[in-house]
Amino acid sequence: MSGPGQAHVELLERLVPDHRVRKDDKPAGGRAFIFVMAGLAVIIGLVCGMGFSAWVGGVLQRAAFAEEGVPVRATVLETNDTQVKVEYLTPRSGRVVTWVDGEYRPDPERIVPVLYLSGDHTVAQLADRAPWPGWPLLLGSPVLFAVLYSLHHRLGFRAGWFVRRFRVHAQGPPERPRRLVPLLVTAVVLVVLAAVPVVALLRSDRTEVLARETYWTLIPVPPLLFCALIALIRVAYRYAEDRPVTRFLRPFRLLPAGVVRATPALLMAVGLAAVIRLEFPEPMARPVRGTAEVLGVGSNSREVELEIRYEVDGVVHRRFVEVGDSLGEGLLVDDTVDIVWDADDPGDVRVR
Repeated sequence: MSGPGQAHVELLERLVPDHRVRKDDKPAGGRAFIFVMAGLAVIIGLVCGMGFSAWVGGVLQRAAFAEEGVPVRATVLETNDTQVKVEYLTPRSGRVVTWVDGEYRPDPERIVPVLYLSGDHTVAQLADRAPWPGWPLLLGSPVLFAVLYSLHHRLGFRAGWFVRRFRVHAQGPPERPRRLVPLLVTAVVLVVLAAVPVVALLRSDRTEVLARETYWTLIPVPPLLFCALIALIRVAYRYAEDRPVTRFLRPFRLLPAGVVRATPALLMAVGLAAVIRLEFPEPMARPVRGTAEVLGVGSNSREVELEIRYEVDGVVHRRFVEVGDSLGEGLLVDDTVDIVWDADDPGDVRVR
């Protein structure tokens, strides 16, 4: 094997400040690596799991209603933040009252077009409802960023492998290599556990899955797969730290420092824009004054959250609204509060 070239040395010099490469340094302990990274993987995985489950549910709904959706005109009874309670008639089940996903647009006759499944007449959705198209981008962006980070960041997987193999080349491998089998078995077990809800969902009836919303059982899949990936990364690092070097990794380009610094700033800007949109909503085009019944009172460190019930043109609306401590202080369940809603969108409501 030929020794490292000048390109290897230059890359190593750029990685030295972030990696332990001196003679007396030792790699981070395997347990510390796994516990820290596994904790991070679980937190990120749960967030991805909720998004993944929602996306799968949307895909199943789109396919089911496209293939066996039966159109019907329904009467709107009630709405909340994400659903509409409707009533309609079917030839087999007669009168059906159920909650459907979608947003209600005010109609003088309170009539909306609905699709229900022929296999279960209580599973329905508004006919004009379209699943949110942003799930692939929302779920795929973190994965692409993680791959880019692991391959080209100075703290990524490839940089860690490069430094470890260079250390072994300079200091020699240990006399007794550590075992890889336990970590490999752990990774396999985690993958099998992740496959259980997937297989169960694939073997279930699609209508039953939608009726019971069992696609939410997929939430643990990403955390389990992320933890399995962490175990496999530790296997690779342990191999890189303990086995003789027979071939050097080809030098690679690191991400520019500006890109690395700009990513958190971009994420913070997106988050700030979302907060500003929530905290400072657009003014109502046609405000209408009224009153609402308080169904529940909660509080956090900054504001009081009210669950209110009010009626507009024969349709009952239930919403959660946040008010300042001065407005919410002393309110109890069954109290009445003054509200204002938008005539074009009665679901847009605020406490006066």
